[in-house]
Amino acid sequence: MEKPMTIKDIARIAGVSPATVSRVINNNPAGVSRETRAHIQQIVQTYGYQPNNVARSMITKRSNTIGVVVPDIVNQFYTLLLKGVEDMAASRGYSVVLCNSNNNEDKELRNLSYLRDNYVAGIIYNNYRMSERTANLIRSSRVPLIFVDNWGDPIDGICVRINHQHGMAAMANYLLDMGHRAFAYLAGPEGVFSADMRRRGFLEERGIPFAPRGVLQHCAYSEEAGYEAAKQLLDEKRSITCFVCANDLIAYGVIRLLNERGLRVPDDCSVTGFDDIPFSRLLNPGLTTIYNPVQQLGRSAAQLLIDHIEGAPPPPQRELLFDTHLVRRASVKFLPS
Repeated sequence: MEKPMTIKDIARIAGVSPATVSRVINNNPAGVSRETRAHIQQIVQTYGYQPNNVARSMITKRSNTIGVVVPDIVNQFYTLLLKGVEDMAASRGYSVVLCNSNNNEDKELRNLSYLRDNYVAGIIYNNYRMSERTANLIRSSRVPLIFVDNWGDPIDGICVRINHQHGMAAMANYLLDMGHRAFAYLAGPEGVFSADMRRRGFLEERGIPFAPRGVLQHCAYSEEAGYEAAKQLLDEKRSITCFVCANDLIAYGVIRLLNERGLRVPDDCSVTGFDDIPFSRLLNPGLTTIYNPVQQLGRSAAQLLIDHIEGAPPPPQRELLFDTHLVRRASVKFLPS
C-alpha cells in the first residue's frame, strides 16, 4: 500500500518549510505570499493530499466537529432537531457527532467526556434533567455549549427554545371553545422544563376547570407511557371527553388504547398532542396538536454555536425564543353546550 503523503512531503516538493505548508492548509495568511500560497495549493490538489484531522485536533485542541447530546433518538423530535443542526453545520464546514444518552446520567457523562476528549469545537445539549455531576463536567470542560429547549438548568448559558406556555395556552382556548370541560391532562415527566411550562400554559389559561371532573397525570414522553396512563384512567371509569397530551408520542399511545377498547376518536373521545412531528398528520383522524419548529431550533442552535466558536460576540439575550401555533385536524369533537 502506498504511504500517504504528509506535510513534509508537500514542503519538500514546494521547496518551503513544513510550517509554511501548515499555514496554507489551515488558512493562516501570516508570512506567506500570494504566489507561494497558490503554488502550495496547486501541489496539494495535484497530489490529493488530505490533512489528518485527528492529529490536527490534538495539536490545536479543536476540530471542525460539533457534538449533539440528546436523551432519546427514537423520539422523532430529536431526529428533526438533528436534521436542522446538520443542515447548518454542513453549510459552515462542520461535521456532527450524535450522542444518545437514553436519559441515563452515567451514559450522558460518558458522552460528554468523549466529546471533550476528542476536542469537539462545541456541543448542542438537550436532556430532560441535568444532574449536578453533568453540570460540573460541562463547567470544567470549557467547551462552547448551547442549550436546546431545556432552560432552567444550573448553568449560565444560552438557550434556543420555543414558547411552551403560549402553545399549550392556545390549545386550552381551543378546547374550551369546542365545549370540552372534562379533561385528562397527561403532563409528561414531572420536573422537566418543557413539560412544566406546557402544564403551566394549559392550567393557567382561562382557569381550566380540573376539579371535580378533570384529572392531571404525569408520565414519560413516550407512546407506551401514554397507553398505560390512558389504560389506568379508563379502568377507573373516568368520564373524560378529551385527553390533552404533552407531546405527540403520548397521544399516539392514548389513541392506540382507545382503538383497542373500541372507542372512536373523536366521536367517543377527543385527543390532542404537542410538537406536530410528521406522523401526526398521517393518523386517521389527523392529530390536533401544537406546531413546534424543531428543525429551526436545530439550525439556530448550530448557527449560534458556530458563530461563538469562530469568535463572534454572544447575543445580548440569553434566550432565543420561537413561537408555536395550533394545528387543527380531526381528532377533536365539538361538544355543544
